[in-house]
Amino acid sequence: MSKTDAQVLFIADSTRFDITSARKFGVPVYLMASSASSPFNPEGFFEELDAEITRIGFDPEGDFIAMTGPAVHMALFVAFMVRRYDALNLLIFDARSSKYRKRRLSMEQK
Repeated sequence: MSKTDAQVLFIADSTRFDITSARKFGVPVYLMASSASSPFNPEGFFEELDAEITRIGFDPEGDFIAMTGPAVHMALFVAFMVRRYDALNLLIFDARSSKYRKRRLSMEQK
């Protein structure tokens, strides 16, 4: 994968979810898929997440976060990312159409 390819980040192994429609936004990247970190130990979770997003070269302008996976993991993941970046690209699964929809989350005040 070259860095010109967009990445779609999943916060755990999402093999039990159909991610077919997410692939049109970029290459799936599974963060912390084999992690022993617990979301109930946020310090360890955040340290591991920080290392993972640094390793893959996350780009907040071009990459996406797929809102798929355990709710506690997703809440901590997004909280961590919005503290680091002013805006993020999210993919939210629309069950009615069985497709991921692109959304932009911006923390910038107007």
